[in-house]
Amino acid sequence: MIARSISPLLGGYIADRTSKAKIIFLCMAMGGALLIPAALTKGVLSVLLFTLGAACIEATTPITGAISQEWMPHSRAMASSIVMGFAWGLGSLLIPPLGIIGDHLGLTCALVVVGALPLASLCFVSIIRKKEKAAILKEPQDEN
Repeated sequence: MIARSISPLLGGYIADRTSKAKIIFLCMAMGGALLIPAALTKGVLSVLLFTLGAACIEATTPITGAISQEWMPHSRAMASSIVMGFAWGLGSLLIPPLGIIGDHLGLTCALVVVGALPLASLCFVSIIRKKEKAAILKEPQDEN
């Protein structure tokens, strides 16, 4: 819980100083890369990998909120609500199918699926990356 509480602060801080798209990509890739082996191992190593993987995923929360507000600058509250509501709503909708996977194929398989989801989301990061590059190109260049 401590790692998941601190990681959004670190993720937001690093993203503000680098690239939001790059940090989201790295966090999601690292999260999936840590969660899959966590499902396949046992004991302290499994707990450590789950903790680090979840912290990586959680680090993206403030970044996606900031991106949504940048994309909808005149409706910042609505933008944040859509991003957070969509994430929580989709997560809630996927609980029953994940439970079915766990019931029929086992807990390990269900946890591997959970670990694969951040990796599957990486294709959407390209959309963020393209918008981020377009925004940089639109900014007026300093003529000094």
